[in-house]
Amino acid sequence: MVVTKEETELLVQEITKIHNDIIFATQKDLPSGGEPGVRDEGGLHSLAYRILSMIERKADPISLGATILEDIAIRHYFWDGNKRTAYVLAKTLMLQNGLELKPDYEKAVDFVVKVADKKANKAEIRKWIQENFK
Repeated sequence: MVVTKEETELLVQEITKIHNDIIFATQKDLPSGGEPGVRDEGGLHSLAYRILSMIERKADPISLGATILEDIAIRHYFWDGNKRTAYVLAKTLMLQNGLELKPDYEKAVDFVVKVADKKANKAEIRKWIQENFK
């Protein structure tokens, strides 16, 4: 089976909605919750296609989570909130595929910042996820 353009677009819309919800939810809790919206539409479509392809070929949830966490945190598809979105989306899609990350974002933030700063490679991200799921 092949991932379709329509499926990819639906996932992009869902990821964007999750991102904007995160921004609006944190605006009341943080001095600068950030600016909603997509900065790199093409990059986000590429990520959505890769996510759907991984799900279709039944990639393990740890690989899925590591890909999402690394990709969004580093590539900054959104104007603001990329690290928050990376973590929430990785946690959500991993949960949908059978694994739940234990730490909430506040406890994971140091590691997510390390990922965004390119101080954690894919193997280290996978290891961290393996050590932090229920």
